[in-house]
Amino acid sequence: MDLDSKDDVSEGARLQITRETLDSVVVGVNLIPGSLRDQLEGEPVLLVFLRFFGCIFGLETVADLRALSEKRADHPKVIFISEAKTIETQAFVRRYWSGAATISDPRPEMVAASGVGLECAEELFAERLPVRAPRPRQGQRARPP
Repeated sequence: MDLDSKDDVSEGARLQITRETLDSVVVGVNLIPGSLRDQLEGEPVLLVFLRFFGCIFGLETVADLRALSEKRADHPKVIFISEAKTIETQAFVRRYWSGAATISDPRPEMVAASGVGLECAEELFAERLPVRAPRPRQGQRARPP
């Protein structure tokens, strides 16, 4: 991947990472000291943006990627980017995948600069889910909301 090109994206990828984002210093767990660019050089990398580690989606994603990386020698290095603070990230990594490289982006500047939208389930489905008041149980009167 040519990290100095204007459209710093690999073939087939939709994510565009700006030079400013690439050159920003990152903090987290199991990282090479330096910038995001330093983390990406050398070998293929799978960047995984997770808003929270503690939700079921985050836990399952981490478990699946850990299993795949342990099973396949050709699996790319995984780097998680999360809004969690470094101390929260350390606790999560210690418990679920001690070798996982994780960038803490609590503001979330890196997420915003990369153009990745991180909505919670409520935001994703809010307009699609019908909303109605719960029905009263048999024999009960309906209460106003």
